[in-house]
Amino acid sequence: MGSSESKVQMEEWNAGTLDRLRELDDLHDVVFKFAQADCKGGDYKAHKNILACYSDTFKRQFCGEMAKQQRSADGTETVTLKDFSVESYMIMFRIIYGEWSALTQSRDFNILFQVYGLAQKYMLAAELENGVKKTIADLAVSPDTVVSALETVLHFKDLDGFKVLTQDLVKKVVGNITMDTVLPALQVVVRFETEESFKDVSDQLRKSIVKTFPTLAEATAFFLENMKDYPQEVELLMKAITK
Repeated sequence: MGSSESKVQMEEWNAGTLDRLRELDDLHDVVFKFAQADCKGGDYKAHKNILACYSDTFKRQFCGEMAKQQRSADGTETVTLKDFSVESYMIMFRIIYGEWSALTQSRDFNILFQVYGLAQKYMLAAELENGVKKTIADLAVSPDTVVSALETVLHFKDLDGFKVLTQDLVKKVVGNITMDTVLPALQVVVRFETEESFKDVSDQLRKSIVKTFPTLAEATAFFLENMKDYPQEVELLMKAITK
C-alpha cells in the first residue's frame, strides 16, 4: 500500500471517528442555539476541543478565564448564533467533523458564500477554508441559476475576501442569460450601477444581455413592451446597444 493511499485511508478513518463522536450526546460540552428567524427548532451539540482544533476563533472563545465564567455547573457552555443562516452554520459544523459531502452537496450560491463567510469569521484551518473556496469555484451557473447568482454577488459585495469569488461567479453568469432571464438580470444590474467597485461587472453583464437578442427587432419589441413598467432597466439596455 502506497503512502498516499495510506494517508487517504487515515483521513477517512479520522473523519468517521469524528462523525461518530458527534453522535455521542454524553460527551458534548457546548450547545449552540440558533436565534435566526429561519430556525425550525433544535440545538447543535458539539465538543469544544474538536472545534478549537479547527478554529482559532473557537479556541479563543472556549479557553481562558472568561470562558470558565460562562460554563454551567456541569461544564457545558451555551452559545447563541445569529449572524448567518442555520443551514450555513450546520454545513460548517459538519465539515469540521469530517463530513465534506455536506459542502459539496449544496448547490445554493447564497449558502456556500455564507459558509465561506463563516470560514473567515471563525478562522477555520486553511484546508477547510480552501475547500469551501474550491467548492464555490467549481459550482456551475446555468440559465436557471443566473438571477440567484447575481443576487448573491450583490448581497456579499462588501465582505472581506469575496471580491475574487464574486468576479469569478460573474464570469460564469456571462453567456448563461436567456430571454426568460433578461428582465430579472437587468433589475439586478441596475443595482450594480450604483456600486463604483462593480462598474466593470456591470459592463460585462450589459454586453452579455445585449447578445441575448438575436436581432434589433427583438430588442426593440422588448423596449416597447417593458418601457413603462421598467424604465431604468430598458434605458440601461438601450445605452448598451447604442455603444
